[in-house]
Amino acid sequence: MLGEGNPVSDLVLGSQMPAGVRFVGRDPDREPRWRFPLDAPADEDLAACVACGLCLPHCPTYRVTGEESASPRGRITSMRSVAEGLADPDETFSSFMDLCLACRACEDVCPSHVPFGRMVERARVQVEPLRTRRSRFLRWLGLDVALPRKKVLWLAAALQPLARLALPRRVRTLTPKPSELLRRLPRGTEPAGEVRGTVALLSGCVQDRWFRGVNRATIRVLACNGWRVVVPRAQVCCGARAAHHGRLDTARTLA
Repeated sequence: MLGEGNPVSDLVLGSQMPAGVRFVGRDPDREPRWRFPLDAPADEDLAACVACGLCLPHCPTYRVTGEESASPRGRITSMRSVAEGLADPDETFSSFMDLCLACRACEDVCPSHVPFGRMVERARVQVEPLRTRRSRFLRWLGLDVALPRKKVLWLAAALQPLARLALPRRVRTLTPKPSELLRRLPRGTEPAGEVRGTVALLSGCVQDRWFRGVNRATIRVLACNGWRVVVPRAQVCCGARAAHHGRLDTARTLA
């Protein structure tokens, strides 16, 4: 009990609360329902979110739908429910996670620095067995067959002009020009002034095929700031795309 010389109570926290009232927290009698516990979102990451909602206006899926389940806060709540044994990683859970673009705009504005990108990747691991046979085949074709092979990606880039014709006009303007896809990045770029050092650019597989303009802009900025830029030719897929889709085993193999 509290008293002189004993500033800390020896009673169990919450033991003197009124009947029917309890602290809100994880029920120790419930086990997490993750299918793959070793690849599940970490408890400390889930606990980092304080549900302040500052991420909501920056989340593209929440801005379009207005649904809490389509926001980072709502997705973390779903992850917590599974971690606390209150829900299963079922089709509904899968739909919440799959709608996420993994743009990580929420991380830029989060005051608690919640690593949402890492969490949603691990949440997607849990629903991989729920994929349809067709979905698993297409994901295998893209992540295991196409991305690790440069020749396949070059072929896809060469066929891109035909694919552009099937896209709506507004979407077509967002895709890179065919001529840009066929121009390789320079092996090396020297700065105009004094050389501060040499850096190697990870050009990436998807990045280099469909967002090559970003790579070229990166090279220009580095060179303008005095850096010699080298682009190694023997680069392979780093596994990031597989990780973003919940295929951590494939990502580890590629990495």
